[in-house]
Amino acid sequence: MDQDLSQTIQEGLTQALTDLLGIDAKFQKTTQADKRDCKDTQLFQVNAEFEFDKISTILKFIIPSSTASIIFNTMIGATVYDVSDTIDDDTADAMGEFISNISGTLVTAFNAKDIDALGKAKFHIQHKEVLKNASIENIDTIYRFIIELDETPLTFFINFDEQFLPFIEEITKTEPTPYPEEELTEESHTSQKEITEAKTQDPKSIITNENKEENTEEIDNKEISEEDEVV
Repeated sequence: MDQDLSQTIQEGLTQALTDLLGIDAKFQKTTQADKRDCKDTQLFQVNAEFEFDKISTILKFIIPSSTASIIFNTMIGATVYDVSDTIDDDTADAMGEFISNISGTLVTAFNAKDIDALGKAKFHIQHKEVLKNASIENIDTIYRFIIELDETPLTFFINFDEQFLPFIEEITKTEPTPYPEEELTEESHTSQKEITEAKTQDPKSIITNENKEENTEEIDNKEISEEDEVV
């Protein structure tokens, strides 16, 4: 629909990356976030408030430590570095600047759309924090964005206000992040369990037809031998 800002947001993320880092970024896909997306990783959250003429909404940008470290090292011109699993102060400051650039790009794009239900927009950064133990809230309103930077996929999350969801219908209709490998793992565990249970059965209680035939033949041969011995 005309007031859907889904593509505007996706393009804004991509454009902000390209402008800030001087590397062509390519948008890949969006999914409904799953808690497993944020498992075992430190996250940095920046809350940006967008004040439209008619509503005010907060977009919570959530950046995994791996994405943050790649962006930070690219910003300072590093070509060789290890992807970090933590977010230090320098990286946090860089992510604050990055989200400020994204927000500015989005405001320009939102205003160009001139949506009557929203009006013109401006923004300010409201809050920044490192999320402890990958703690995120309201997973149902969080969406995962994958953007490729120089053939490296970067993951971003945005937590949207409920009141802003009608303006991102295309995003809200995306499928949850798939985890097919876990289904295969579960099937593998089930098969292994069946094999283990079979192995733990009493071998004496498992008699195949072939074994029965062999046992019968041995008994018959024994009876014949005994008859031969009787004179």
